[in-house]
Amino acid sequence: MNIDIDTINQIIASVFEEMLTMSTEFFDAGDAASDGERVVASIRISGGLEGIVVVEAPTETAQQIAETMFATDGSRISDEEVCDAVGEIVNMIGGNIKGLSDGVSQLSLPCVSRETVTPTAEIPLTSMADVLVSGLPLKVYWHHLAEDTAAV
Repeated sequence: MNIDIDTINQIIASVFEEMLTMSTEFFDAGDAASDGERVVASIRISGGLEGIVVVEAPTETAQQIAETMFATDGSRISDEEVCDAVGEIVNMIGGNIKGLSDGVSQLSLPCVSRETVTPTAEIPLTSMADVLVSGLPLKVYWHHLAEDTAAV
């Protein structure tokens, strides 16, 4: 099953607008990598659907997501809670994508890290969405894994 960019965009909009009441606006930033500090979260889908979802949130975006998710201001949000919030976003997006599979699929636990450098490796991807969440930038990557690489 192939997941297209329109489907990814609908899932992203649903997660942010319906679950967090944060506005979304999609745009095309091209292949430009995010410079500076950011929180990156990924999750693996395996089984009937094989793929990886990655959410890349600059620090300010990640902070705003956490404040909204935990209904508090920035002075009360810990670094761990910011990472947890972005991890929950990738979990929700991944869960929605997993739900599109006809077969039985499993969702891994999210892997979340803070990064401060521009990535040097190319991310193999099937789709990439650039979105402004409440006016702040966010990238979501979807990489469909071919069946012959599913065991990797």
